[in-house]
This record gives sequence, structure tokens and C-alpha cells, in this order.
Amino acid sequence: MISIPHGNATGPAPSWYQWGQLTMLRCPRGHVASLDHDIAADGAVSPSAVCPGDRMPCDFHEFIRLEGWSAPLAEMEAPND
Repeated sequence: MISIPHGNATGPAPSWYQWGQLTMLRCPRGHVASLDHDIAADGAVSPSAVCPGDRMPCDFHEFIRLEGWSAPLAEMEAPND
């Protein structure tokens, strides 16, 4: 499993960032895709992330962990009353 640092749409790749309600991934070649994956509380992504490489072939296919991930509020469980 490799760690992917938090970043933005124009910074160094690989990175991940939030774009509205979407979690975006930039592969090492700079291709961008939204992550339609399960993301655990510790940032572990499943299943593995595969770059779509729309414009050019890309072999990025890894199990990843998003550094600095914290689940969006909508996904957090309500506290027990």
C-alpha cells in the first residue's frame, strides 16, 4: 500500500484533494480521476485505485492510503444519545 499526500489540482503528483463532494486522485503522471471507492477512517482506499489514463496509457494501479484523510461530516455516524 502506498501513501498519497493531500494536495490540489495543480500541485505535485501523486496527490488527492476534495472538489466539492468528490474526492479526486492525481496519479504520478498527473492524470485526474474521482475516487468512487470506499475510504476507511484511516484513509485506506478499497478496492485498489486504477488510473483511467484517458489521454495516454498509464499503468498506475495501486492500493493506496490518503494521507490526512478525515471522513466528510455526512459520512460520520451520529453520536449515541
